[in-house]
Amino acid sequence: MSQSRVDLSIDVSSVNTQEAKRDQHLQSADFFDAATFSQIKFSASRFEKTSEGNFVAYGQLTIKDVTKDIALPFQVLGTTDHPMMKGAKVMGISAQTTINRSDFGVGTGSWAATMVVGDVVTININLEAVTQ
Repeated sequence: MSQSRVDLSIDVSSVNTQEAKRDQHLQSADFFDAATFSQIKFSASRFEKTSEGNFVAYGQLTIKDVTKDIALPFQVLGTTDHPMMKGAKVMGISAQTTINRSDFGVGTGSWAATMVVGDVVTININLEAVTQ
């Protein structure tokens, strides 16, 4: 794991709260300002195994123009031969963490108040990683 590294880019347009009108508003300058900051980025180069199949990635999360150090706990769900890429492996990973949206300048003007929109936001990531 000492040679491991992860760089993730998430399109702000993929933010999904299961409410289309709210998702559209989140793209505006009131929140993510997707026209200016189209990507959320996470980069980590230090990993810690916490138990069998469970790890923590330590890195930097960038939302808008703010970068903060975070710990991202994740679970390796399994690894198998890739069904369509000879010699490749595919790994299922699930991660969840919480952040404070105000720390990243998400929610401005009347939306900065936490009475309607809470400060604590849960981030869920489900992904497949392919290695050769």
